[in-house]
Amino acid sequence: MFPGQSYRFLEDYRDQGLVFLDLPGFPYPRGPISEVEDVAARISLSQQVRQYIQENGSEDIPQLRLEQFANAINSQSRGRTRQALINLHEEATEGDLVILPEPIYMSQVFIGRLGNRRVINARSPERYGEAILPGRRIEWLGTYPENTISTKLSTSLRNQHAFTLIEQSLFTEVFSLAYGSFIYRDRHVSTVYNEDEFLDSDSAFLSNLSRLAAAACASMDRGEDGLSVDNLANILLSDTPIEYSCNQESDIHSKGFTRYISGTMVSIVISVLASSYIELSKHDNSKAIAQEIENLVLINTSPNADPNCTAWVTEATKRVFDMLPLDKSLAICDAARSSRRRGLKPSARPRPRDLD
Repeated sequence: MFPGQSYRFLEDYRDQGLVFLDLPGFPYPRGPISEVEDVAARISLSQQVRQYIQENGSEDIPQLRLEQFANAINSQSRGRTRQALINLHEEATEGDLVILPEPIYMSQVFIGRLGNRRVINARSPERYGEAILPGRRIEWLGTYPENTISTKLSTSLRNQHAFTLIEQSLFTEVFSLAYGSFIYRDRHVSTVYNEDEFLDSDSAFLSNLSRLAAAACASMDRGEDGLSVDNLANILLSDTPIEYSCNQESDIHSKGFTRYISGTMVSIVISVLASSYIELSKHDNSKAIAQEIENLVLINTSPNADPNCTAWVTEATKRVFDMLPLDKSLAICDAARSSRRRGLKPSARPRPRDLD
């Protein structure tokens, strides 16, 4: 969604928890916009209100009647506005995600989740006084540095159509911003962000975790009891079976990301392992690390958490920890410590269990 010409409604959207189109005084019909024949007249009335406010200020806005605009032409511009209204109030469903750009120099994008389709009377006091703009509730989930999103997504956000559907090839990236790790249809996705430079040692750290995650998931699919340390060299040096491999999307400049996409839980397990080892690396002695490994539990705090997914990821992660001798875990923690100092941040977050 684009927040109006010159980003004029950006603060209103953020502060009010509402999104709306630039249609002050628009008389919203009782029924769906798509079924109303006089939408052009309603848009024309709103355009007249906007023009009056621009020329005379927002005090004493004249009361206009819809029949005064009965002959309004359904121009291309009004047709686009009508479609934007339909997209916002009819096509977009509760829970759909909205991505909102700031000006490029502010370097942030917002992700929000739409509320129900109830039309809310919004206002933009600084620009339109008490004139009503029909809008929808939105819950802002967070802000994200624009240099952590792909160039393709960033460019698409500068399309100044009021409310349009992002092309499907970008869905995975938008979901990644909103949810970090997630499952969408047959795609299992997780993301590891880098705050600073991304070195070959960071790549090697994640690559090793990828192979360990793949081995753990494969062993579960085969119905095996666990992993054997005798196979560790084979796990790390042999090719990973294609069904347990991940596609990667990377944009690893000063602030960037590495995204893992797979048809199995491997991608999620990679992020959980990376997060767990980074958390463990905060300890500086082997005894504390060993104790934390014994007491680390995984909790999916998402409101839509799938207990079966959580159980699978927990078991796969446990198999890796159970297989590795302490000296190998300490070596991985050393690598994780270096990556943590450079700002490596997996989308999964661990929560150590409190000890009694």
